[in-house]
Amino acid sequence: MNTRMEKKDIIQQCIDQLSGFITERRWKRMIEVANERTRYLIPVLEDFYQSHNASAVMRTCECLGIQQLRTIEKTNVFQHHPDISIGSERWIEVIRYKSTAYKNPTVSCLKDLKNEGYLIAVLTPHGKTIELDDFPVESTKTALVLGKEKEGVSAEAMQMADVFIKIPMYGFTESFNVSVTAAVCLYQMRRRLERSNQTFKLTGEEKAKLLLGWLLRDVKNAWDILAKKFPEIDINQLIY
Repeated sequence: MNTRMEKKDIIQQCIDQLSGFITERRWKRMIEVANERTRYLIPVLEDFYQSHNASAVMRTCECLGIQQLRTIEKTNVFQHHPDISIGSERWIEVIRYKSTAYKNPTVSCLKDLKNEGYLIAVLTPHGKTIELDDFPVESTKTALVLGKEKEGVSAEAMQMADVFIKIPMYGFTESFNVSVTAAVCLYQMRRRLERSNQTFKLTGEEKAKLLLGWLLRDVKNAWDILAKKFPEIDINQLIY
């Protein structure tokens, strides 16, 4: 592959090869879903320890077309509960920052996101916050940081935040469960983006890579099929 155009063409050839192994209805559905995918919003789960909360956020992301989430794993390992995630883990990307790989997973994760052009928005009922309705999600790519159950976000996350967001409460309880907080915020942000003029969905090239990745997971013996058809191509280089 000498040029970007060649890579794009090869990705399309791989898609054409594999899409013939699934039903027309399923392939049409994959295209419909890919057309709605976005990485404009990225939830960041900091040190969750309850798998049902992690799973609920993952499912929310998949339902709302949010293609990627990131996990910060300092003392707790990110796990999903299959009865709650309901297969959503097959369709979205989870990028993990583990303490075994990073000296400070929170700092590393948020630095990466800042370098990628994301504004760091921390969900917290404390400090100098703005209400969710007033946050201008239409103006910038946003990483939404949600903290550990009970304790909330870490001091490092608070220090690196660009903005603090809160959901107004009308009862005695200070806040929603963390997975409910994620659902409320992500749903409202997605709906506002839909009504805006912001270009927030995946590009054509990004969608092609995503569809190829889905086909590689969905088609039996997909890797072998492509290896025989395109023996000179490293498929990993096409999708990663």
